[in-house]
Amino acid sequence: MATDKEREFINAAENGNLARLQELWGTDNPHQINLEALDRQGWGALTSALVGTQAECAVFLLDIGADPDKREGRDGTRSPLTVYARNMDDTPTLQLLLKKLQEKYQDQPLQLLQAYTLDNNDALSTVRLNSNSVPLRMLTAAIAGVLPAAYNQALREAPESQERVTAMHNVNGTLNILQRIAPEQVAAVRQSVPAPAAKEVGIVGGGVSGYAAAAEIMAAW
Repeated sequence: MATDKEREFINAAENGNLARLQELWGTDNPHQINLEALDRQGWGALTSALVGTQAECAVFLLDIGADPDKREGRDGTRSPLTVYARNMDDTPTLQLLLKKLQEKYQDQPLQLLQAYTLDNNDALSTVRLNSNSVPLRMLTAAIAGVLPAAYNQALREAPESQERVTAMHNVNGTLNILQRIAPEQVAAVRQSVPAPAAKEVGIVGGGVSGYAAAAEIMAAW
């Protein structure tokens, strides 16, 4: 649970009080302010800034090291990207958030893809409500950019492993969503990765769920 100082820090972020946010961080860090502290509702400073549509505060927090993929909220599942998608359409904030995610998951394309698309692709589903928005184009471009590397990482998993099926299923599910909202991005992705063969999919134990996953993946091509 956050201390009094940390609660004040979180409140300053949500209310857009950048000067107070900077003052608290500069005066009390590192002894009294935990950048990842949560309030009683389970929200930290970064997600609170995003909920409050406080772009300057969100950018400041990302710049000083707030985790761009920390899961928060009462159920501990909401990422900053999802919170952004529900509340904001500020381009510089999204640009920096995507950059910080890429830095966090450098050389980990499957993890980066998961960061982009977790919560049942909630960030995509939410931001696409405005289909012509710059944030939608930025987000779909970022997802499309990591898909080939994520696909290749999935192929490096053990052929008979559940991890490979799960990873391929995630790649395929993302492709299917992109096909509906950004078909031009999917066309570029499919030119850069081969269609998965049955042996690449890795049907685990020949079970029904394994075959269903394989069939779904194959159908995407």
